[in-house]
Amino acid sequence: MARKPVHLTMKRGKATGRQAVWEAIRARREFSLNDLWHDTKQERDTIRSYLTALRRGGYVEEAGVRPASNGIVGSKHKNAIPMKVFRLVRDIGVEAPRLKRDGTPCAQGLAQEAMWRTMKRLPDFTLRDLAVMSRTEEVPVTEAAAKDYLKHLSAAGYLVVVQEGNAHRLASYRFVKSRNTGPRAPMIQRLKTVFDPNLCEVVWQEEVSE
Repeated sequence: MARKPVHLTMKRGKATGRQAVWEAIRARREFSLNDLWHDTKQERDTIRSYLTALRRGGYVEEAGVRPASNGIVGSKHKNAIPMKVFRLVRDIGVEAPRLKRDGTPCAQGLAQEAMWRTMKRLPDFTLRDLAVMSRTEEVPVTEAAAKDYLKHLSAAGYLVVVQEGNAHRLASYRFVKSRNTGPRAPMIQRLKTVFDPNLCEVVWQEEVSE
């Protein structure tokens, strides 16, 4: 089943999906699947599959078994089920790790996150400046990716053009400090919209020509 666009699964002021699970994990440090379901009300399959990825990726580890409510480990009574307990061992911060099921990193969105962090600490910059300052060995950022991201964030009001580009120079941009909505990078979606996960809303949509 194809995933729904992120703006259809997020709620204002409240994380959902894997982000909600990760926040609950960071809050508890030690937890069971049932604890995470109680805290987040996400689908159990979502929690279970993410726990599998986090365990395989080295972010959490098994920390034992919590006895059933009657105190007997291994009880089969429907109201007295023992639960595996996990422990957070690698906390990378507020943003939920993007992982494949085997625990390896999923690169989708990492370039935009890197550019979002970088542009907020630069003075004026060109697309080339942004690409060079954002890229790492783990997260390559191309000039084409920087050009597309700057185009959309400028249209959405996160950036202002300080100097127009021409045949001899690249355009220069400046980040609008009042538009620093939070740590999570605005996303460019397939429908050519800009979705800000810090606000949980679509902040810009490309006009459709008739």
